[in-house]
Amino acid sequence: MILPPSRGEIDEMERLARILKGERPPPTVTSATTSAGAPNPDAIILQKGPTREDVSDMAKIMENFSDATGVKNFRSMADGVVKTLVDDSQHSPELREALTTDKTDTGVRIGAWEISKHKRQDVSDKPEVIYRVHNINTYQKIKAPFLIFESARAVVKLLNNGVGFTHPTIKKIAQFEIDYRAARNRALEEKRSWRQAKKINSEFKMNLYEAKFDAAKTKSLLIRERVINLYNQL
Repeated sequence: MILPPSRGEIDEMERLARILKGERPPPTVTSATTSAGAPNPDAIILQKGPTREDVSDMAKIMENFSDATGVKNFRSMADGVVKTLVDDSQHSPELREALTTDKTDTGVRIGAWEISKHKRQDVSDKPEVIYRVHNINTYQKIKAPFLIFESARAVVKLLNNGVGFTHPTIKKIAQFEIDYRAARNRALEEKRSWRQAKKINSEFKMNLYEAKFDAAKTKSLLIRERVINLYNQL
């Protein structure tokens, strides 16, 4: 007995078809959410297009459609999927990036560069997430770690497109990272001062450091938003 295509197969066909048309695919549920359904702040979230595994899965889904419906042109469509993707990727940087993107044990590899996630201690001796970038072919590394994932993605995207390290946009991203680090460290310092003021029960100092903490935190969030906007414009 030939089973009809499942709802998941139909959704996957729709997602891949939209990608091939150059449209943004619908969001999918990934391990980047917690068991309660809330976003996991430590997860690397990468909205990506079809990988070669996706292409293979799509071909299988088309064959299932063909078997279940008797419509034979699904098989011929499957044969042309790989060629279509390769041809379209020559004119679409987003599709080209999607086709060269793979998950790794510590992060994600995009083209010739890998972004890996690590943990270290911040200025208040608490764990923080950082992102390191290196070339998988030459083993060249970017010495400074990134605090913002989109900073790393933006730099990798530029490098894969042949841009040099001295490009103005990469320098701009580096300055964003410096400013973000300074604002976040300032926020951590103000929070530590607030705790000290609380110990001596100084309401005036508590209010002062709370206001300074909010200002530094807001600044860091605004910088991060500017980095995300810059990445989305590349």
